[in-house]
Amino acid sequence: MYSNISRQPLRWLSFGLVGLLFTPTLSAANAPTPPPLEELVVTGSFQARPLSDVPSAVTVFTQAELEARGASHLEALLAESPNLNAANGGGRARFFQMRGIGERGQFSEPLNPSVGLILDGVDLSGAGTAAQLFDIAAVNLFRGPQPGRYGANALAGLMVLESIAPPPPGEAPAGRLLAEAGNLGTRGLRGGVGFRPAEALGVRLAAFSRQSDGWMRNQFLNRDDTGGFAERGARGRVIFDATAHWHLDLSLSRLDINNGYDGFTLDNTLTSFADQPGKDALESNLGSLKITRSGLPGGLEATFLLAGSEGHSDYRYDEDWTFEGFHPDGYRSEDRYRRDRDTETFELRLQQGRGAQPWTLGLYQHTRQVALLRDYTFAPGPFESRFQTRRRALYGEGALPLRGPWRLEGGLRLEKREDRYDDSAAVAFRPSETLLGGRAALLYQPSAQLMVYSALSRGYKAGGFNTDGSLPEALRSFRSEGLWNLELGLRGELPAQRLSGGLTLFWMQREDQQISTSRVQVRDDGSAEFIDFTGNAAEGRNYGLEAEGRWRPSNTLAIQGTLGVLATRFDRYENGAGDSLSGRDQAHAPRYQFSLRAQQLLPLGAILEVAALGRDGFFWSDSHDARARSLYRLNAQLTLPFRALELTLYGRNLTDERFGTRGFGGFGNDPRNGYAEGEYLQLGAPREVGARLGWSW
Repeated sequence: MYSNISRQPLRWLSFGLVGLLFTPTLSAANAPTPPPLEELVVTGSFQARPLSDVPSAVTVFTQAELEARGASHLEALLAESPNLNAANGGGRARFFQMRGIGERGQFSEPLNPSVGLILDGVDLSGAGTAAQLFDIAAVNLFRGPQPGRYGANALAGLMVLESIAPPPPGEAPAGRLLAEAGNLGTRGLRGGVGFRPAEALGVRLAAFSRQSDGWMRNQFLNRDDTGGFAERGARGRVIFDATAHWHLDLSLSRLDINNGYDGFTLDNTLTSFADQPGKDALESNLGSLKITRSGLPGGLEATFLLAGSEGHSDYRYDEDWTFEGFHPDGYRSEDRYRRDRDTETFELRLQQGRGAQPWTLGLYQHTRQVALLRDYTFAPGPFESRFQTRRRALYGEGALPLRGPWRLEGGLRLEKREDRYDDSAAVAFRPSETLLGGRAALLYQPSAQLMVYSALSRGYKAGGFNTDGSLPEALRSFRSEGLWNLELGLRGELPAQRLSGGLTLFWMQREDQQISTSRVQVRDDGSAEFIDFTGNAAEGRNYGLEAEGRWRPSNTLAIQGTLGVLATRFDRYENGAGDSLSGRDQAHAPRYQFSLRAQQLLPLGAILEVAALGRDGFFWSDSHDARARSLYRLNAQLTLPFRALELTLYGRNLTDERFGTRGFGGFGNDPRNGYAEGEYLQLGAPREVGARLGWSW
């Protein structure tokens, strides 16, 4: 059975970190001196800026940090970004929540994401399986509404991934190859190389392949790979400096994800009895072309972006989680969703990035088309739907210097959204609406080492409709959501102490809050099915603080940590079961979340790294009272360099904690107890140990 989390892991965390901090340090004369704290640059905004100059709550992961962590998917970074969570319900984390806001699943169209996801300009919002971290140069995680940068799909925040660019002119070819092997049948190979065939032409090529058996054991099929991973992909990026003022940047990617999905059991264990284990697969082609023209009159710069994707996903699961004949009162059911998802983005920007008054003005159009084919055991036949949404926007932002160290920044975005939906049940919708959002920030920056800011932003999320014909007319549509976000932030650096960090206090007021809930419908045989739909609550509040810091107390020791504190509540809301949730915490919103990572330089250039990660429990859903338990984990790794080679021995979840990545309650699925209500969990990875061997040239 799924056991309660004990407090013993806390002692392990304490002993491990204290032991690391009191490891005898090397004298500067006997050990290489590590570089100073790296200056972090935010590349996910319209203009690349040092983190110390950005009046927004954002976490930055550099290429070096991603490689040091061996992160293969965006979900590996969640625990080290304040107030960021995710929901699995498949092979990978597919849906993300920032500050307690975000979707947790999708079983019907349409889905209007609350957290945007962009890779090299390509919109991947709502398709988190594609957030693979191979050959990535930077990850920027913006918390809070981003009305100027991305509008309706960034009500809660925005996640921006940027691939590694080809080397600049004059640099020699360089590359890296990494092989990995570990328990749970883990094996992988990835690499990338960049070179300059000509002075004006830069090329970067990368590929990866990763397999794992996963941690589920299917006893009925006598297999240990039904929840495994099989992921591979390739990317090419080309930069061409046609002239001194014309710059072309082309990025093309291919992803082939074929992960298993055998996640739930009647007893909440790692032993499955499903005779039809599920699948969480994705085939996708991504591409973007960015053309920049600089040197225009007045120092202006124009940028044209054309980006798009075409993908096919296959998501299915064994709804009964057992096999035929498991119990006389049992049932058999399989649910399968196949989606073709195509996106197109056109963007034209005009910028003035020089001087004390930089500004940006842009036009934006985004189209998303989704064709769904659903095969469900209890449906009379296949169900088909087609959904198209088109967003057009005009946006602008700029900065105005005030007296002395004071500065004012702001922006507005006006967006027109049009939806078109049709399905095989003769349901059709044609909604459209115009939305307005913006942001204003007042900065006080007396030096390059200190910035204090206050910011007020207005985010928005489009309304929509529920397509299930069994819902009453009053629940068939829902209104757009508005969100006011107030932030007070401090970001600073003490160079002499080699200490830097930031603190953000935020208050979010949600109007006509959109809430994903469900009704449980009992079939004639006693089993249950969910009727998912979205509705509006009158209001909601999300507030708290976020802190991040980096400290290098000596030449051989570096420490960094994060802390997120979050309070959420509903005001006047009744869920699909008729229960009043007024005053209750919102789902997937842990009250605290922290990470502490220490890196110790050892003799001969070896590096020992220990990380403690933790979070509070939270409600799995707004439809029932089942909760995730508090979770504390310990990771460690030892890196041994030898010339161009680098061997890393790693361990994750060293105390082998059992924890859920998705949970359900309020219904019964076990025929052995007469389908009495229970709590059902998809369990996360147990202890993982392995080795990575890297070769750089």
